[in-house]
Amino acid sequence: MTTLTPTTIGLTQSTTTVLRPRQGWQPINLSKLWRFRELLWFLALRDIQVRYKQTVLGVAWALVQPIALMIALTAVRQFILGGEADPVFVFAAILPWTFFAASVTGSTNSLVANAHMLRKIYFPRLLIPVAAVGAPLVDFGIAFLVLIAMMLLPWFGVALTWQLALLVVATAIAALGVGIALSALTVAYRDFRYVVTLLVQLWFSPRR
Repeated sequence: MTTLTPTTIGLTQSTTTVLRPRQGWQPINLSKLWRFRELLWFLALRDIQVRYKQTVLGVAWALVQPIALMIALTAVRQFILGGEADPVFVFAAILPWTFFAASVTGSTNSLVANAHMLRKIYFPRLLIPVAAVGAPLVDFGIAFLVLIAMMLLPWFGVALTWQLALLVVATAIAALGVGIALSALTVAYRDFRYVVTLLVQLWFSPRR
């Protein structure tokens, strides 16, 4: 007959944690997100590396799209519609929109795209759609530096104000809010990932 000593008992016992979904609206547990901050950083860094892996221009693609769109819209405004268009103001309008559109699209599909990882390990599911904003945020940051450089040029005559920082914060909050909500809906209704792509394209409609 084997006698279990306290040391042996400690080795044979285990603790089981049971996770159950909560009902209704729940506040965001920021402390739990902070505990998993390293995973959040890893997921965001993974998306950034995948985005620019095996590309010739690398992070320069963050500038190609908004600059090309700025040139196209400025040319259409001046030579086709017969109006005036300041490239700085056109660029300042394009940057928040491209960041918002890319963030919402990425966050919407994030939970479905990472379903294999969600089934294997536990971590706050909110990390997935939040991390999906990382790559668009890097693109936005790079292009934002170009916007500041354009505003500092004397012939444009545009002054730097604190509203620029407010623009960045407001756009990021809006993108996170819409992206998180749509990511949850996409898990239940897969049609949303197609609807969101169409809506983002239709949403951007330059006005006279």
